[in-house]
Formats: sequence, C-alpha cells, structure tokens
Amino acid sequence: MASTYTLTEHQVLKKKQEKKFTSSKEFLIELSKTLNITITNNQDIDLYFNIIGIDVAIVNSYRRIILSEVSTMAVDEVHMIKNDSVIPDEVLAHRFGMVPFDIDPRAFFTKSSDKFHNNDNETVKFRIEIKNNFTTKEIEKNEQLQYLSVYSDCLKWIPLGQQRVRLVNDPKPICKDILLAKLSQKQEIVADMYCLKSNGMDHAKFSPVATASYKLLSKIEILRDIYGDEAK
Repeated sequence: MASTYTLTEHQVLKKKQEKKFTSSKEFLIELSKTLNITITNNQDIDLYFNIIGIDVAIVNSYRRIILSEVSTMAVDEVHMIKNDSVIPDEVLAHRFGMVPFDIDPRAFFTKSSDKFHNNDNETVKFRIEIKNNFTTKEIEKNEQLQYLSVYSDCLKWIPLGQQRVRLVNDPKPICKDILLAKLSQKQEIVADMYCLKSNGMDHAKFSPVATASYKLLSKIEILRDIYGDEAK
C-alpha cells in the first residue's frame, strides 16, 4: 500500500504500486491489513504519531482534514461594552477570537443561521470585566503596577440555560497566560463574547491545531563499503 521514494544524487524516484484495485471496498480491505498507526508522543498540546503502510498522498489528506474539517468552538461575536485601552475595538475583538478554548464541540450544534443565537445548544458565553484600580501612591512605590496586564484567564464563563448541568467540564481558555492587552491607571475593559461551532474552512480561528505537518519515514541503506576518511 505504501509507496517507496528513493533519493538519488540528482533525483527522487518513486516505486509504483504493483497492485491495482477495482473498487474502494477492495482498497479498504487491503488497507486494514497493512495500516499501522503508532503514537510516539502525546502531551497536552502536542501529538506525534507514525503512520506506516499507506501512501503519502493519503497522509497529506489527513493533515488537511485536521486543519480545516475538524470542528471546534471559538469566539465569533463580541459585544464591546467598554474599552478604555489603546487597542481599537475591532483589534481587541480579533484577539478574543484567536484565543483557543477547551470546549467539547460535540455538545453543541452548528449555528442554524446567520442570526445571533444566544442559546445553550449553540453558544458558549464568556465575559471579561477588568479595570486598573491601582492608586498613584501604589504606582509610585512599584512602577510595574503602572500597566495592568490582561491575560486570557480573565475570560470567565457565563453558563446559559442548562449548560452547568449538561456540560461535563467547565469551558475555559486552554492557555491562561495569553496576553490580550495592557491597561493604564483607571482604564477598563468590559465585553461579552460568544463562542460558536465551526471549522477551519470557515475561519482559521476554528482550526483545532496551530499547524499539522508530516515527514517521510527514512530507511537508510548503505550501498557500498565505506572506509577511511569517508567513514568519519
């Protein structure tokens, strides 16, 4: 099933498949005999695995599916109530949209229309309400208090309907330390944001991964004996 690519000094040669399949069913039966997937590294935000026994073109199809066809939840609408920061409303809203959230998309329906839906079957609501309340005396004692850093952990989940009962885990940002803005003394940000379900074909913010890539599995063969300086 898998193709072999031979790297010579001046070109790349591909060994053609000898067996031809007459139907997709026959192809899948043969694939089930040779396909082997082994996870080599599985961490919180990284996953590495080997796919053996399949052509690289199909592996690339899997990569493209992961990037653009796997559904996630992301901020799609922002209601900006107050924004005293130097960041324009539309830029700040864009930053909210790029924050990845730990929300199981299987618990929600894709939005049924372009109209705004504030219901617990399609929408997850978050709110940010933060103000730099440090006094002048406090800032004079500690210059680091002049600017208040606003991080993604300031986005608080507001349950809608029966979400608190229905959802197994509380929705939250995956990373708590994403810097969104900085506030000077008395500056304030208040906004409501609504996460909807979609995929990467709609917008990059719905892609479940930052990137997905692959490389060919190497098999090194020594074609001749190597001695002396060449062996070093």
